[in-house]
Amino acid sequence: MFLECPHDVVCLILSALSTLDWYNLAKINRYLRQHVITAIEKLTYLEFHSCNDANRVYFFVRHAQSLSQLSFYASHRLITDRFLSSLSPYLSSVQSLSLAYCTELTRLACLNACTSLQSLDLTGCSNLSKLQLHLPSLRSLTCAWCRKLPAKELIACRLELQELSLNGWEDHDIDVQLGLLFRSMPSISTLYLAHVPLSRAGLFVVFQLLPNLQFVQLSKRNANVWVDGTWDMAALEAWMHQRSNVRVSLV
Repeated sequence: MFLECPHDVVCLILSALSTLDWYNLAKINRYLRQHVITAIEKLTYLEFHSCNDANRVYFFVRHAQSLSQLSFYASHRLITDRFLSSLSPYLSSVQSLSLAYCTELTRLACLNACTSLQSLDLTGCSNLSKLQLHLPSLRSLTCAWCRKLPAKELIACRLELQELSLNGWEDHDIDVQLGLLFRSMPSISTLYLAHVPLSRAGLFVVFQLLPNLQFVQLSKRNANVWVDGTWDMAALEAWMHQRSNVRVSLV
């Protein structure tokens, strides 16, 4: 029935389906496949939420020539080091990539093929221990709850970040490690440090070593000191007075 289906009818069918269901339509015959591919070529955003269908992902990513935003949120059954490496040659135009909660990932060197990447979300990648990124265009990096990722991995990347999220992050001698990290990234203007155990020395590191800082998020002081640190409000208020241009959010 679809062999001689008019173009406007096919467009109507595509609009009635969810984007990821286009894959099933493309398998019916070559005529529909070509229409689907033409539509995919114009897509700028794709989200594969909790996806485990490798063939579906390959089909879309291979043909989405205009793709700028891509998300694999919670696709931990699919996104492994090996699978991500096989996808990376098709991601050179992607500007925003989410690998949040892709918990099987341990390293990301393959993403150096993503030469247009400006924003990378690694929230909850709990087994990630190696970055090995060399991405001059990257400006926003989210490493929230990446508890196996040491500061030295971030420092080695020599990134020129404007926004960095380290919510829930931990490392040995955390105030010292943050000091080393911030010395290597003075361009940071937006910083998220909720549930990071800072001391008064940690506040010094944040406010003294980031000259471009405009916003910082911390945990409220009535939270667990083992999770949220031992800094005190008097110290924070003193820094807020000294750096009055920095907006502070307590969560």
